[in-house]
Amino acid sequence: MRVLCLHGLYQCKEVFKTKLAPISSTLKDSGQVEFLFADAPHRCTPAILLKQKKGVQSRSRPRHPAEPVDEGNYRGWWEVHKDLTTGTEKEMVELRQQQLRLSLLKIREMMAETRADGVLGFSQGASLASLLCTEQGMEAVQWSPRFAVLITGRPTELQPLWYTNVDQGIQSLHVWGLQDKVISPGRSEELSQQFNSPQIVTHQRGHVIPADKATQEVIAGFLESRAAV
Repeated sequence: MRVLCLHGLYQCKEVFKTKLAPISSTLKDSGQVEFLFADAPHRCTPAILLKQKKGVQSRSRPRHPAEPVDEGNYRGWWEVHKDLTTGTEKEMVELRQQQLRLSLLKIREMMAETRADGVLGFSQGASLASLLCTEQGMEAVQWSPRFAVLITGRPTELQPLWYTNVDQGIQSLHVWGLQDKVISPGRSEELSQQFNSPQIVTHQRGHVIPADKATQEVIAGFLESRAAV
């Protein structure tokens, strides 16, 4: 069984592969499940690095003029910074919607070359994964997941009407941290309610891939049960 894995904002597939390694190792038979990792098509620089590029010094540790700015492989399925364009709010939304369309096109191209049974996403990747569970998302990528694992996700405001057409036959597992300060637990719960009979598991940490063994085993068990079908 293959699972399409969508990383969060400012990550890349190699980083996400490392973060999911503990869950992979929890699978009783790792040969049952294969993770397929995708890189988001857009370079998205974290706000702190944008400030460094503009020469803004940190109060805690001023940057030396000769110190290089980190040009790491930070990616996103769409950008979130408002200061990347001087346009209006409407123009910024249109920019992000265009980036979303390009991200959907990339997934469509990937699914045309390989087969996947379900989708797993973290943070922004979970929001994108939720769109793939809608009628419009499936049409856009020409692929239909039969299950979804959404970790610290939330409904995206880019295509709010798509959530009226979530495929209620998709089995879903929703995971979030009760101390999450990036995406509130309420927003993750709101996303879960878009699905029919969602399975929910929470942990005591914040905006992270869960590190506790109990939550990892729930995720692994969900995947293993899908592989057995």
